[in-house]
Amino acid sequence: AEYGGGLSQDEIERMRRDAEQNRSKDEEKKQAAEATNTAESQCYEIEKSIDTYKDQLSDNEKNELTTLVSELRSAVSSGNVDDIKSKSQQLTQKSSSIFERAYRDKMNNQSGGNSPPQGGTEGGDFKESK
Repeated sequence: AEYGGGLSQDEIERMRRDAEQNRSKDEEKKQAAEATNTAESQCYEIEKSIDTYKDQLSDNEKNELTTLVSELRSAVSSGNVDDIKSKSQQLTQKSSSIFERAYRDKMNNQSGGNSPPQGGTEGGDFKESK
């Protein structure tokens, strides 16, 4: 019996199998692209945060984070999705604890050391003009 415009049952089966294989390849490509995009933006954010909190981070912490960023970038270059996800997770775990502490230190220093001078508007008398 003929199906769909002269195609044999075998041809239809082969086309179905090809479509299945292509779908899983497309899904792998999509996951790789998502992992890569996430990793690249994560590297950028971490580097930005290292700069933001440079005064609160020890050299050891900076080196550790920079190394993890480099390892993640290498994983992205390799295209290995599992490696990208693994390195990304390591970076997330390490950086969140480091930056949490750095943030607290920065806030404590700001509230303690940089309070505005007491005593009004010295040198800046503001008068409303009408």
